[in-house]
Amino acid sequence: MTNKIKKIKAQIKSNAYYIFWGAATVAVIVGQVYIGIGYRIMTQSIIDLTEVFTIIQESEELKRYPNFY
Repeated sequence: MTNKIKKIKAQIKSNAYYIFWGAATVAVIVGQVYIGIGYRIMTQSIIDLTEVFTIIQESEELKRYPNFY
């Protein structure tokens, strides 16, 4: 009977172990996806900002040399 109780306790511990590490794995993956989405949004914002600067620079060049193009 004592062996049976030890096996049951060990089984309960192993279930909790797998639940804990499964939850930790899911949390890490969700965090990585969240960070990846944030970097993608930040990158798009930087690309948009550089496009604005390029447009401003080109318009200034057109004002300086109106007959060039």
